[in-house]
Amino acid sequence: MKHAAVLALLFSWPVCAEKLEIRLDQQLGQPAGVVLRGPNPGQSVLFTLPRGRVVESAHLALRLRYSTGLLVGSSFTVAVNGTPVSSLHLNSSGEANLTASIPAEALRDYNRLEFQAALHDSANQCESPNDPALWATVAASTSMVFEMRGYLRAPGIEDFPAPLADPLDYRPAVVRFVLTPQHTSSEYAIAARIAGALGDRLEFRSARISAVPQFDPDADAGQVLFGTPESLATLTGIAAPALAAAEGRLRIVENLRRPGRYLLLVEGSTPAARRRAAEILGEESSRPRGLLPTGESFKLSDISPLISEDANGAVTVHGADPPAIVISLRPAAAEHFVRAEQNVHLEYAYGPQVDNASSAVEVRLNGKTLLGQSLARPAGSGAEMLEVTLPAEMLGEDNRLEVRFHLYPKNGAACVANAGAGANGSSNGDQLWATLLGSSGFHLPRDSYADLPDLSMLRSGGYPFHDGPTLLVARPADATLLLNTAFLLGRLSGAALPAILEMRFESELSADLRRDYHLITVAAGPAIIVEEAVSPLNPQRMILTVTAPEENAIALQDPALIAGLAGAVTRMDASHRVRSARAGRTVRFGVIPINRRVKYWVMDNVMLLIANSLVLLFAGFFFLRYLRKHYFQPLPD
Repeated sequence: MKHAAVLALLFSWPVCAEKLEIRLDQQLGQPAGVVLRGPNPGQSVLFTLPRGRVVESAHLALRLRYSTGLLVGSSFTVAVNGTPVSSLHLNSSGEANLTASIPAEALRDYNRLEFQAALHDSANQCESPNDPALWATVAASTSMVFEMRGYLRAPGIEDFPAPLADPLDYRPAVVRFVLTPQHTSSEYAIAARIAGALGDRLEFRSARISAVPQFDPDADAGQVLFGTPESLATLTGIAAPALAAAEGRLRIVENLRRPGRYLLLVEGSTPAARRRAAEILGEESSRPRGLLPTGESFKLSDISPLISEDANGAVTVHGADPPAIVISLRPAAAEHFVRAEQNVHLEYAYGPQVDNASSAVEVRLNGKTLLGQSLARPAGSGAEMLEVTLPAEMLGEDNRLEVRFHLYPKNGAACVANAGAGANGSSNGDQLWATLLGSSGFHLPRDSYADLPDLSMLRSGGYPFHDGPTLLVARPADATLLLNTAFLLGRLSGAALPAILEMRFESELSADLRRDYHLITVAAGPAIIVEEAVSPLNPQRMILTVTAPEENAIALQDPALIAGLAGAVTRMDASHRVRSARAGRTVRFGVIPINRRVKYWVMDNVMLLIANSLVLLFAGFFFLRYLRKHYFQPLPD
């Protein structure tokens, strides 16, 4: 009976479907819900599903609040990726609940939950687009529940970090690294590299990462194992294909004892072979994600990932009050915008239905309006230009350039019943459009220098540890803390840890290593402390010390700690309060070119130069008078 129960339990795991709940307020970042305003408002919210999973069923539970002054004919529709899910006729009650099934065939990895309403408070359905009485709110408690099984195809190493950890899954991943005292520092370096790659590719999703001394086939977690193909085959019960003596290999396989949970096997006959195999995890990213290109000049089409809207070279917006097109202008760590040289050349187009008397384009930088221009051509335009200079004093570590089109219809003052739906099914709002063209250009020269120690530099590319030879230093007993530190560095860098990253145990450190490498020292301690200092052996090398309790190493992923990194020392207490202290002495890494140093000095000392010029002018005048009086007597008449 006992063996039968165990077998029944084992075979029950693949049968049970996983449930994933996604709420507007918790997972989708809409704590106040989604507000719809105007006669024909529409909004959409992006959500993701675990990559490549089989969705068996999906259900939506929605609560809607709306104006009690709405008349018969008002309606609300919800759709997913353009596929209608359900509709409501809105009466005067002011609220409604909607429960519906979402068609599984409409779902993808990346999805849009779309809300569309028709709101009327006049009998002839002739309302102003700015009527404040026309509103509806989708409550923040609105949720979707998905039941999922397995994968559409067997995952492979090309899918990393899935299935160990999925950046599209809202649930925190659980990953165990099997590291024993017999493993060398080289294998600890491989583990740190994999943990850093997880931190990079999971972006801002959390993961519970731990180091354990032995493999547990029944663990409800993804696991990473290191060894020869033969030893791992014996340990896991999974046959290993033949592997040449000098070669290494990464394999993703399903745990035979725990179906649905996967193992990452780092195989090779030697630690060097296993290390070469793990290096493929960092080949993709040379420039940290989310940063401006390295070049000073580039096109809008070159920075599609930095634009808020789905962009494929250009961005088009529709409707009377479309959302702003937001472009992230985030420099890398140690990059500083050159003053008085930041220029943006915007090219845009708009349709013939736009009212040229009231419509305009507005450009904002970090919430401050810089410039605007009317959309003045009655027949629309396929190519307009706007030159914008970005003030240096308004540019910082994280910048948002907003291009907002204010679009109004030509017949906006007249009544268009039912918003004038056309033969193609598009509404009058859809006929209002404007496009920011991909040929729009940016000229954003930057100087590269930093005054260290400054922990805030870690947030924009892991500077300077991602850019130079770096050595991780830890004890085997602090393996969990080491992995969480590597995960944090991968997240801060926005790139996998570089291949030049090495790892040594404390006992293996030599004076040459201490002098030639940036050091990241990891040690268990009672408090969470991140400290940066200039190496006493080499003023162009830094030492980063990370201290935290081994059992609370996951606290290094706390957003409050990451946001609070600054100065030379940052501490976080048990109440998650973050405090930082400035460095008493700093060292400059990098230089400002001499021509720009002269330019900056002139810009900072304009009044002094003017005053000196006036003094020299008057001094020259009186000196010439003196010469004329004493040495150049006037000629006789």
